[in-house]
Amino acid sequence: MLALSGRDAIQWLLQVEFAQSMGPIDDWRLSRESAEYLLENPEDVRPEYDWQEYQLGHSWETIRRLGSLGVLEFIDEMREVDDVEVPYSGYKLLTGGKRILESLLKPTESPFSVLAATLSQDESLTALEKEGGSRTGIDTVFNSSAIATARQARLVVHEIRNALIPAQIALGSLYSSMVGSQSEAELARFRPRIDPGIDRALKFVTDLLKTSELAARAPEDFALLRVLADAVASLATSLRIQLHVAPDLPSLSGYRERFVLAIVNLLRNAEQAGAKQVLIMSELEANNRNILLTVDDDGPGVRPEDRERIFQRGISLRSGGAGEGLALVKEVVESELRGKVACVDKPDGGARFRMRLPVAERTPR
Repeated sequence: MLALSGRDAIQWLLQVEFAQSMGPIDDWRLSRESAEYLLENPEDVRPEYDWQEYQLGHSWETIRRLGSLGVLEFIDEMREVDDVEVPYSGYKLLTGGKRILESLLKPTESPFSVLAATLSQDESLTALEKEGGSRTGIDTVFNSSAIATARQARLVVHEIRNALIPAQIALGSLYSSMVGSQSEAELARFRPRIDPGIDRALKFVTDLLKTSELAARAPEDFALLRVLADAVASLATSLRIQLHVAPDLPSLSGYRERFVLAIVNLLRNAEQAGAKQVLIMSELEANNRNILLTVDDDGPGVRPEDRERIFQRGISLRSGGAGEGLALVKEVVESELRGKVACVDKPDGGARFRMRLPVAERTPR
């Protein structure tokens, strides 16, 4: 909520209340029933004694809070009736508040509704987890968050594709209509900037959906060597890639396809930086709890002051880069595999990415 402002902040707060509401007389949370009632009855101001006879049926505390939020005007005043001052109370739904409530009641999911419902579920699962118990509760929480991420991605992809594909079709018609005209050459000058941009945006949202839905699947145990081989095989590249990985390493546990994508992103990052060859090495730590995975390249390397920030979403040291590749690597390694990734010093030049990956827990017999 602190990252939002204005109507978005109010919308988010009320969406959380929606997800947690205990019904129309819940003093702390706006319910669906109360929102529907307010839209059906946008204004209701009566003498106070009339409210005693005809109860509202919804929480007055919630009505007052909506007044503080600017969703409605809470009325509490004296009015003259037959030369007598009579206390009146009630509310009047404001125009902006009407739009907020209508948005809350939309039958289709929104990013806010998906996230609010998932966070509420996660909070309940975490609270119910037994002290000192297994990781089952945590894994369930993470999985529900991953499902919500996939649902969010579907919403994003749907909206962006709905905006871009008609524009792409319209541009195609425009190009055809300009053939043979005086403006054809001028239009052709701009096409190399227009068409690739739309194609890149469509590919990005498609990849976003793919990676998010992969995360919604159940975690599984997998062999590191097989993942690395699949990542190398899936990459059309001129890079010379060497694998120095022992075949008998313990399994890792997580979302296998996501880890393949993370390795592919690391290799693409090396190629785009100008590297010609990459060396991938791994070893099991002495305590047998972690695998150390190192990806070295012979490119220009990364300056010490940039080695942490390159993992931030939206940060790219390359012109035209989206800043998503290494952010995905960090998300997969640290949030999903519960490991650690860092860009560290490489004395002989180039870039070195080092990952500490916890091995899968063995089930006792």
